[in-house]
Amino acid sequence: MMGGRDRRGRPQQTLERVRRLSRTGAARLRRCDQPFCRRFGILVYHRVATPLIDPWNLAVTPENFEGQLASLGGSATFVRLDAELERSRLTRIGRSDQRIAITFDDGYADNLHAALPILERHDVPATIFVATAFLDRPNFWWDRLAALTLSLSAPTTSQAKSTLVGLELTHDHQRLHEELYGRLVGCEPSAIEDALDRLSTDLTDIDDLDDARPLSSDELVELAAHPLISIGAHTSTHPHLTWLDRPAARAEILRGNQALDKLIGPGHRPLAYPYGDAGRSTARIARDLGFRHAVTTEPSWARSSDGCRLLPRLHPLDVDGEELLRQLINA
Repeated sequence: MMGGRDRRGRPQQTLERVRRLSRTGAARLRRCDQPFCRRFGILVYHRVATPLIDPWNLAVTPENFEGQLASLGGSATFVRLDAELERSRLTRIGRSDQRIAITFDDGYADNLHAALPILERHDVPATIFVATAFLDRPNFWWDRLAALTLSLSAPTTSQAKSTLVGLELTHDHQRLHEELYGRLVGCEPSAIEDALDRLSTDLTDIDDLDDARPLSSDELVELAAHPLISIGAHTSTHPHLTWLDRPAARAEILRGNQALDKLIGPGHRPLAYPYGDAGRSTARIARDLGFRHAVTTEPSWARSSDGCRLLPRLHPLDVDGEELLRQLINA
């Protein structure tokens, strides 16, 4: 009889197939396609500030941010994102041994001036994902739009139609903001700036958005040199990558990463998709460009079943530390 049988009576060919598949599986694990522990939380912040206008809940006050770090430090271990993602997925930890990585998106100046001193006091590392086209600019376009439409200087009575959208500018500031944001978010950066300039002829423009400004190039270099800080890629102009064709999405990611290479030196760094918007096609682009890890804003703990370029992140709200812990337990 060809092949014979093993001690359990299985055909020898079947046994060899099992061994071959086992070796293949082990090789795949060694490639660390999913390199993180079973209970690993990646938190995504944007700002540490107390803004008057915050329609997207991007800001956490300095007091709450400090309280959150203090509470998290009592029940979890803070880790560097890049180091944790390089851990083998074979390293499993119990639910009680939770690990937390802190990240910031966009590249606000308050990451340096407000967040970093608090991170230093608690000895917590963080990764800051920077959209490089906004460096050295006076504001992010979404903050200027919010200031124009939602501030106290926005229109309170019906006025002439906007030269931008042809809408009656009424007391419904929230509706106006949502309408304009929906129309602008998919536009080219230059078109967005032109539209906001035209809009400012109908609304009182806000000159002082300094507290919400992006980092300068010098500030980015300062952050990158700090031992607690790692810098990640966040594209160039912060578009929805899934709305772009493949060459345009690839160019956005590549331009952002090349700008970081020029400012702070080349190196392997993680990628954060703008708006957390990504799919398998976007993840393949990231892989082809050499990114080993990339994060979304899918709100959950990272699991060993998540792909290494579609990692979820949890978004802390502006709450105290104890409330954040309660929210994370239920996430």
